Amino acid sequence: MTYFFSPLACLRVGKVLVAALVLVACRRETPTLKDFDAESWKKDRMGCMDKRASLIGSLTAQKEILKGLGQNQIIEILGKPDFQELASRNQRFYIYYYKRGQACEGGKPNLKQDAVLRVRFSALDGVNEVTY
Repeated sequence: MTYFFSPLACLRVGKVLVAALVLVACRRETPTLKDFDAESWKKDRMGCMDKRASLIGSLTAQKEILKGLGQNQIIEILGKPDFQELASRNQRFYIYYYKRGQACEGGKPNLKQDAVLRVRFSALDGVNEVTY
């Protein structure tokens, strides 16, 4: 009997398709945070417009909701980070200023002195810590 594709090749393709479907099905939907104006947060780059300062309380009260989300989902909620840091073991930090800092006055940003929200991602692309 002649096959257009070998049965073994079809089996391999089938396994790949099943694995892809499982990954897509297991992805969490991006949540909506209550009493949090995501658009105002996103527009206030570096915290220079003082809008993020009024939103930080609501955000940190719901930080458990952010845990486990991926980088793209955090960007959907908080927008592009002001800064990113790469750490050991393939960890990544997204850093968002939530109060006016030196960068708003034309100075250099100071991550140790300025008020920042840090979102830490594990090597598996999930949020495992949110600090401010």
